[in-house]
Parts: sequence; structure tokens; C-alpha cells
Amino acid sequence: MNNSEKQEELFDPNNVKHDQMLGNLQGNILKGHGRNFTSHLFIRFYKNKREEAVEWLKSFSGKVTSCKKQLKETAIFKKNGISGSVFFGFYLTGEGYSYLGKKQIS
Repeated sequence: MNNSEKQEELFDPNNVKHDQMLGNLQGNILKGHGRNFTSHLFIRFYKNKREEAVEWLKSFSGKVTSCKKQLKETAIFKKNGISGSVFFGFYLTGEGYSYLGKKQIS
């Protein structure tokens, strides 16, 4: 058994028992999104605007591509050559987590 087969044996993303977890997990975490082109938007949160930043993040979070959707689109692409929809991800620096009141793991 090669490493790839061992990995598939440990975690099967097609197993329905993982649906909720994969639906709540952001895409591009377990597997790269594989798009040929990307655009990146860098944002800055202002010190006195934390509440507004949190509200913006809440509204944007509905656009973030889930791992479940990403894996489904990957399977469709491999089968039919049909590209997936726009991939939205959201990533924070350690400073960003601190700004939002989240403790950094050291």
C-alpha cells in the first residue's frame, strides 16, 4: 500500500459522516484549490472600527468556499472538465486574530 492509499484509508471525504465538518471547513485547507488564476485582496482593520470589521467579516463569511463545495467541484472537473465557481477564501495573520480578540497559540 502506497502513501496515497494509506491517506485515503484514514480519511474518506466522500463518507457522509464527514459532511458537516467539510461544510464548516474553509476550502484550500485540506487540498489546494487548483485554480489557474487568482486575485488577492488585502484588507486592513482600523483600531477604532472593530465592531464594523466584525460585521463585515460576518457578511463576507457566507461567500467563503467550503471544503465540501471545493471537493465536489474538483470531482466534477476531473469527470467532465467543467471548472468550478469562483473560489473565496479568507485568511488572517496572527495580528488579525489578536485584533478580533482571539488568543494566539504559541
